[in-house]
Amino acid sequence: MMKKFTILAISLFLATISGCLSTKSAKSDAIPPFNSVKLIENLDYISAKLNYPSFMDKKLEGFSESIKRYVEKDYNSFKTAAKKEFNGTYKYAAPFSYDLSSKIFQSGNLTSVLITKYFYSGGAHGNCLLESFNFDSKLQKYVGISEVTGMDAKSLSEAVRKKLYERGFDREMVNEGTTPVLKNFSTFTVSGSTVTIYFEPYQVAAYSEGTVTVDLPKK
Repeated sequence: MMKKFTILAISLFLATISGCLSTKSAKSDAIPPFNSVKLIENLDYISAKLNYPSFMDKKLEGFSESIKRYVEKDYNSFKTAAKKEFNGTYKYAAPFSYDLSSKIFQSGNLTSVLITKYFYSGGAHGNCLLESFNFDSKLQKYVGISEVTGMDAKSLSEAVRKKLYERGFDREMVNEGTTPVLKNFSTFTVSGSTVTIYFEPYQVAAYSEGTVTVDLPKK
Protein backbone atom coordinates (compact mmCIF):
# COMPACT_ATOMS: atom_id res chain seq x y z
CA MET A 1 0.00 0.00 0.00
CA MET A 2 2.86 2.36 0.83
CA LYS A 3 4.37 1.93 -2.63
CA LYS A 4 1.03 2.56 -4.32
CA PHE A 5 0.47 5.81 -2.47
CA THR A 6 4.02 6.98 -3.14
CA ILE A 7 3.67 6.35 -6.88
CA LEU A 8 0.34 8.18 -6.88
CA ALA A 9 1.82 11.27 -5.22
CA ILE A 10 4.76 11.34 -7.65
CA SER A 11 2.47 10.88 -10.66
CA LEU A 12 0.22 13.72 -9.58
CA PHE A 13 3.20 15.99 -9.02
CA LEU A 14 4.68 15.22 -12.44
CA ALA A 15 1.30 15.84 -14.04
CA THR A 16 1.24 19.25 -12.41
CA ILE A 17 4.67 20.11 -13.78
CA SER A 18 3.82 19.06 -17.33
CA GLY A 19 0.54 20.97 -17.13
CA CYS A 20 2.23 24.16 -15.96
CA LEU A 21 5.01 24.51 -18.52
CA SER A 22 5.01 27.82 -20.35
CA THR A 23 5.77 28.51 -23.98
CA LYS A 24 9.09 29.98 -25.10
CA SER A 25 9.52 33.71 -24.67
CA ALA A 26 11.07 36.18 -27.07
CA LYS A 27 14.85 36.57 -27.19
CA SER A 28 16.18 38.37 -24.15
CA ASP A 29 18.83 41.09 -23.97
CA ALA A 30 22.03 40.25 -22.08
CA ILE A 31 21.13 39.01 -18.59
CA PRO A 32 23.09 40.46 -15.63
CA PRO A 33 25.46 38.02 -13.89
CA PHE A 34 23.87 36.10 -11.05
CA ASN A 35 24.32 33.18 -8.69
CA SER A 36 21.75 30.40 -8.46
CA VAL A 37 20.50 29.85 -4.93
CA LYS A 38 19.46 26.22 -4.55
CA LEU A 39 17.71 24.34 -1.78
CA ILE A 40 16.76 20.66 -1.74
CA GLU A 41 14.90 19.33 1.28
CA ASN A 42 13.52 15.84 1.83
CA LEU A 43 11.60 15.33 5.07
CA ASP A 44 8.98 12.85 6.25
CA TYR A 45 6.18 15.12 5.11
CA ILE A 46 7.61 17.08 2.19
CA SER A 47 9.96 16.83 -0.76
CA ALA A 48 11.11 20.24 -1.96
CA LYS A 49 13.41 21.77 -4.55
CA LEU A 50 13.98 25.51 -4.90
CA ASN A 51 16.10 27.49 -7.33
CA TYR A 52 16.12 31.29 -7.59
CA PRO A 53 18.63 33.99 -8.62
CA SER A 54 20.81 36.32 -6.59
CA PHE A 55 22.22 39.05 -8.82
CA MET A 56 25.83 40.18 -8.52
CA ASP A 57 25.23 43.75 -9.72
CA LYS A 58 25.04 46.24 -6.83
CA LYS A 59 22.15 47.99 -8.58
CA LEU A 60 20.13 44.78 -8.26
CA GLU A 61 21.04 44.03 -4.64
CA GLY A 62 17.68 45.19 -3.26
CA PHE A 63 15.90 43.35 -6.05
CA SER A 64 17.65 40.12 -5.10
CA GLU A 65 16.70 40.58 -1.45
CA SER A 66 13.04 41.05 -2.38
CA ILE A 67 13.04 37.82 -4.37
CA LYS A 68 14.75 35.98 -1.52
CA ARG A 69 12.21 37.23 1.03
CA TYR A 70 9.33 36.23 -1.22
CA VAL A 71 10.70 32.72 -1.81
CA GLU A 72 11.52 32.07 1.85
CA LYS A 73 8.16 33.35 3.08
CA ASP A 74 6.19 31.33 0.53
CA TYR A 75 8.09 28.10 1.09
CA ASN A 76 8.05 28.36 4.89
CA SER A 77 4.31 29.01 4.80
CA PHE A 78 3.69 25.94 2.64
CA LYS A 79 6.07 23.86 4.72
CA THR A 80 4.32 24.79 7.96
CA ALA A 81 0.91 23.95 6.51
CA ALA A 82 2.20 20.64 5.12
CA LYS A 83 3.66 19.61 8.47
CA LYS A 84 0.41 20.43 10.24
CA GLU A 85 -1.59 18.44 7.67
CA PHE A 86 0.82 15.50 7.84
CA ASN A 87 0.66 15.32 11.65
CA GLY A 88 1.97 11.75 11.65
CA THR A 89 -1.17 10.31 10.05
CA TYR A 90 0.22 9.58 6.57
CA LYS A 91 1.66 6.12 6.06
CA TYR A 92 3.89 6.90 3.07
CA ALA A 93 6.94 9.10 2.63
CA ALA A 94 6.83 12.77 1.69
CA PRO A 95 3.18 13.04 0.61
CA PHE A 96 3.58 16.75 -0.19
CA SER A 97 5.77 18.30 -2.89
CA TYR A 98 7.02 21.82 -3.57
CA ASP A 99 9.09 22.83 -6.58
CA LEU A 100 10.08 26.45 -7.19
CA SER A 101 12.06 27.50 -10.25
CA SER A 102 12.85 30.78 -11.96
CA LYS A 103 13.56 32.30 -15.36
CA ILE A 104 15.33 35.59 -16.01
CA PHE A 105 14.69 38.01 -18.87
CA GLN A 106 16.23 41.37 -19.76
CA SER A 107 15.20 44.44 -21.73
CA GLY A 108 17.62 47.34 -21.47
CA ASN A 109 17.73 48.32 -17.79
CA LEU A 110 14.68 46.22 -16.97
CA THR A 111 15.26 42.83 -15.36
CA SER A 112 12.35 40.38 -15.17
CA VAL A 113 12.22 37.27 -13.00
CA LEU A 114 9.42 34.75 -13.41
CA ILE A 115 8.86 32.45 -10.43
CA THR A 116 7.00 29.21 -11.15
CA LYS A 117 5.76 27.05 -8.29
CA TYR A 118 4.48 23.49 -8.65
CA PHE A 119 3.12 21.97 -5.50
CA TYR A 120 1.00 19.04 -4.38
CA SER A 121 -0.90 19.33 -1.11
CA GLY A 122 -3.55 16.68 -1.62
CA GLY A 123 -6.52 16.37 -3.93
CA ALA A 124 -6.97 15.24 -7.52
CA HIS A 125 -3.85 16.97 -8.83
CA GLY A 126 -1.19 19.50 -7.92
CA ASN A 127 -1.27 23.24 -8.46
CA CYS A 128 0.71 25.79 -10.40
CA LEU A 129 1.21 29.40 -9.32
CA LEU A 130 3.20 32.12 -11.06
CA GLU A 131 4.72 35.33 -9.77
CA SER A 132 6.80 37.90 -11.64
CA PHE A 133 9.13 40.67 -10.56
CA ASN A 134 10.08 43.47 -12.95
CA PHE A 135 12.74 45.91 -11.79
CA ASP A 136 14.32 48.91 -13.54
CA SER A 137 17.90 49.13 -12.24
CA LYS A 138 18.41 52.65 -13.63
CA LEU A 139 15.29 54.12 -12.04
CA GLN A 140 15.55 51.78 -9.02
CA LYS A 141 11.88 50.90 -9.07
CA TYR A 142 9.46 48.12 -9.96
CA VAL A 143 7.39 48.62 -13.09
CA GLY A 144 3.86 47.50 -13.88
CA ILE A 145 2.22 46.16 -17.01
CA SER A 146 0.83 49.54 -18.09
CA GLU A 147 4.26 51.15 -17.90
CA VAL A 148 5.88 48.62 -20.23
CA THR A 149 3.02 48.34 -22.74
CA GLY A 150 1.59 51.85 -22.58
CA MET A 151 -1.87 50.27 -22.34
CA ASP A 152 -4.58 50.64 -19.72
CA ALA A 153 -6.68 47.75 -18.39
CA LYS A 154 -9.34 48.10 -21.09
CA SER A 155 -6.80 48.13 -23.93
CA LEU A 156 -4.94 45.17 -22.46
CA SER A 157 -8.14 43.19 -22.13
CA GLU A 158 -9.11 43.85 -25.74
CA ALA A 159 -5.65 43.04 -27.14
CA VAL A 160 -5.25 39.82 -25.15
CA ARG A 161 -8.77 38.60 -25.92
CA LYS A 162 -8.24 39.13 -29.64
CA LYS A 163 -5.09 36.99 -29.61
CA LEU A 164 -6.67 34.22 -27.53
CA TYR A 165 -9.81 34.16 -29.70
CA GLU A 166 -7.59 33.72 -32.76
CA ARG A 167 -5.96 30.72 -31.10
CA GLY A 168 -9.33 29.06 -30.58
CA PHE A 169 -9.67 29.30 -26.81
CA ASP A 170 -13.15 29.15 -25.29
CA ARG A 171 -14.53 32.68 -25.32
CA GLU A 172 -16.41 32.37 -22.06
CA MET A 173 -13.29 31.31 -20.14
CA VAL A 174 -11.17 33.93 -21.89
CA ASN A 175 -13.63 36.70 -21.09
CA GLU A 176 -13.85 35.68 -17.45
CA GLY A 177 -10.08 35.63 -16.98
CA THR A 178 -9.34 38.83 -18.88
CA THR A 179 -11.82 41.31 -17.44
CA PRO A 180 -10.37 44.85 -17.68
CA VAL A 181 -8.60 44.85 -14.32
CA LEU A 182 -4.81 45.30 -14.24
CA LYS A 183 -4.43 42.46 -11.73
CA ASN A 184 -5.44 39.98 -14.46
CA PHE A 185 -2.35 40.97 -16.46
CA SER A 186 0.10 41.51 -13.59
CA THR A 187 2.22 38.40 -14.21
CA PHE A 188 4.53 39.37 -17.06
CA THR A 189 8.13 39.49 -18.22
CA VAL A 190 9.94 41.71 -20.71
CA SER A 191 12.44 40.24 -23.17
CA GLY A 192 14.00 42.67 -25.60
CA SER A 193 11.07 44.39 -27.31
CA THR A 194 8.46 41.82 -26.26
CA VAL A 195 6.19 41.77 -23.21
CA THR A 196 4.93 38.29 -22.33
CA ILE A 197 1.83 37.98 -20.13
CA TYR A 198 1.30 34.70 -18.28
CA PHE A 199 -2.00 33.12 -17.27
CA GLU A 200 -2.10 30.29 -14.73
CA PRO A 201 -4.08 27.11 -15.46
CA TYR A 202 -7.85 27.74 -15.27
CA GLN A 203 -7.56 31.52 -15.68
CA VAL A 204 -8.29 31.65 -19.42
CA ALA A 205 -8.35 27.97 -20.42
CA ALA A 206 -8.80 24.44 -19.15
CA TYR A 207 -6.20 22.91 -16.83
CA SER A 208 -4.96 20.68 -19.64
CA GLU A 209 -3.76 23.76 -21.55
CA GLY A 210 -1.25 24.51 -18.80
CA THR A 211 0.19 28.02 -18.58
CA VAL A 212 -1.07 30.24 -21.39
CA THR A 213 1.06 33.14 -22.64
CA VAL A 214 0.34 36.15 -24.80
CA ASP A 215 3.03 38.36 -26.35
CA LEU A 216 2.56 42.10 -26.80
CA PRO A 217 5.00 44.74 -28.07
CA LYS A 218 6.90 46.83 -25.54
CA LYS A 219 6.05 50.53 -25.87
